[in-house]
Amino acid sequence: MRSKTIELLDCVPDEFLCCKSADNRTVAQIFAHIHDGVCIWMKSHSESWPCDEIGETHQHAREKLREALVESGKGLMNLFGSSNNDFLISDISIVGTGADLICYLAAHEAHHHGEIATLVLQAGQSEVHKSIWSEGKEI
Repeated sequence: MRSKTIELLDCVPDEFLCCKSADNRTVAQIFAHIHDGVCIWMKSHSESWPCDEIGETHQHAREKLREALVESGKGLMNLFGSSNNDFLISDISIVGTGADLICYLAAHEAHHHGEIATLVLQAGQSEVHKSIWSEGKEI
């Protein structure tokens, strides 16, 4: 999922990063929200979480957004891909288990893919839909 998010960021032209949603967030802020949301969840449930939030209220440059998304994506891969599966079966308040949290995070990220694509398409950029449906690359 994170590979697709990064691919989506890469195909959104700079001038479309400032398109605003109905709740007044820019496309760049939505990308920051994806990163920050993961960090907030993971910091509260894992002592070894390596990433910090970047602030979703700021208008970050593409490079900063990409760097943050790659970092939190690698953090997720390291945590959920470790040979120690305790986190997957541990109790996570509100969502259930660590495995349930994976599903929640993927659904959350996919929801924002649609939001970003809709905003950018409405603003006139017609190529973004290809990024959502093509095969993602590894981080």
